[in-house]
Amino acid sequence: MANNQKPVMILEENPYKLNGRQYIVWLLLGGFMSIGGLFFAATILVISIFGVGMSTQIFDLANYIFSGGDVHVEPNRDAAKTKNMIWAILFGWWFYILHMFFYGLFYITYFGRKIANKWKEQAKLVLFPFGVDLRVRDK
Repeated sequence: MANNQKPVMILEENPYKLNGRQYIVWLLLGGFMSIGGLFFAATILVISIFGVGMSTQIFDLANYIFSGGDVHVEPNRDAAKTKNMIWAILFGWWFYILHMFFYGLFYITYFGRKIANKWKEQAKLVLFPFGVDLRVRDK
């Protein structure tokens, strides 16, 4: 390992992992809207010349959200400050407000708290998605 690399810490258990019923409820009550919006934003970035490189991370983020979050997230935000600022100004603020709205909506119910935590976890990623390495967890 080179001196400038940080060790990777992989969590054994995802505290926000949803069971089957929770995942279906989450998808039907906002998950598909979030995923569709991310695909739309990534398509807009592909069409534009400057956003082609940015769109791959957004497609990865949509895939992460669709997978239910059973993905290891490793932040390294120093390398992508400019991309994060462009994304936050163009699209990120809207996705963040959407995710926080659903977080509040689910959190007011007792049974929706685990789903609410999933929305809150993803809200951080949709606001600043660049510089984050998303890897599927080993089963």
